[in-house]
Amino acid sequence: MGSYQYYEFLSIDKSLSHSQMNELRSISSRARISATSFVNVYNFGSFKGNPEHLVEDYFDLHLFFADWGARNIALKFPKILIDPETIQPFLSDVTVAPYDPVFIDLKSVGDSLILDVRLNEEEPEYGWYEEDDFNRVTAALSSLRSDVLAGDYSLFHLIWLLGVQGGIIGNNTPEPLGGLPQITNPFVQVASFLQLDQDLVLAANQGSDAGNARPQDKIPSSQVRDYIDNMPDTEKNNVLFQLYQNNDPYLAAAFSQNINKILLKTSGATGGARRTAGEIVSLVEAVRKERLVREGKQRAEAFRRQKEEKNARQQKRLLVLAQRGAQVWQEVEDDIMLRHASAYDRASALLEDLKALTTQQGKQDFFSSQVLKIREDHAQKKAFLKRLDEKGL
Repeated sequence: MGSYQYYEFLSIDKSLSHSQMNELRSISSRARISATSFVNVYNFGSFKGNPEHLVEDYFDLHLFFADWGARNIALKFPKILIDPETIQPFLSDVTVAPYDPVFIDLKSVGDSLILDVRLNEEEPEYGWYEEDDFNRVTAALSSLRSDVLAGDYSLFHLIWLLGVQGGIIGNNTPEPLGGLPQITNPFVQVASFLQLDQDLVLAANQGSDAGNARPQDKIPSSQVRDYIDNMPDTEKNNVLFQLYQNNDPYLAAAFSQNINKILLKTSGATGGARRTAGEIVSLVEAVRKERLVREGKQRAEAFRRQKEEKNARQQKRLLVLAQRGAQVWQEVEDDIMLRHASAYDRASALLEDLKALTTQQGKQDFFSSQVLKIREDHAQKKAFLKRLDEKGL
């Protein structure tokens, strides 16, 4: 019996060459290969390539999903844009084996760092995924990767929380950088794919303040503009010339990251107070109760609005029905005689409105006698009578 497996690889920083695409084709004749991606779906059989090697040699991002409970992500970062001292607190206490329920690893390969995250759930708790869903997750991963290159380590906060949830980060471990920055839609997309408890995320975010905002959100754009205006012409010209040459895919990220570091250092912005993993976990139940109450109120409000809108639409219809008088009863009869589903739907819907109208007019007995006669006249039309029963007519 086969199993569903989805493999996707993306090259973000530069396109694949023709020779590289040919090399990838030798791995799979069925894969969809472009200058920036490799996608393969299996319902029978398995992938013959090595995902780790493909990320090392060709790609910047990898996503894998299997219906037996496995899901992996891998992201490659250029070392020149990653601060080792900043990343170290996120993963320093992680000690796992590749086939543990949660596996997290950051390894150095040449000029790159590769983050490898794997879930190996024996009894996964999730619904079915379509390829469009995977595309949204890879787009979200790409966005979070770009944020990392700009100095926003939200992705690593997410991975740290995954380690907390999986029990591979101890309760006494302090949270990195003083708290979780702003929760973005890409963050939510990836957290959902990795089955990260949304209430753990909310608990981690609960104590965050403006000091934990993303670097690009801490600095006013006017301050960035002033800094660029005051840069020496030679420095600005050098940056523009490098952009023109288009030889460095990391130039823009490095430029933004450098400005952020300088301006944040000047402003003295710092993160908030650091809590331990255990302190964050202790907040989860209270956060979950608050969320359920909030969502219950939202559902009740949505139901109230829907009911009001439904009633308003019905009142408009009743005004028209009142003007048409006995003609409406004949329309009901005509629809019943057509003997097909859509006509039965129209007839039963008209009767439902007629019930509301006659109730407003104080003519319930008249309505009941009319419906009783309709039931007697059409006693053999079981499908129609079933519709009346479902509407309580």
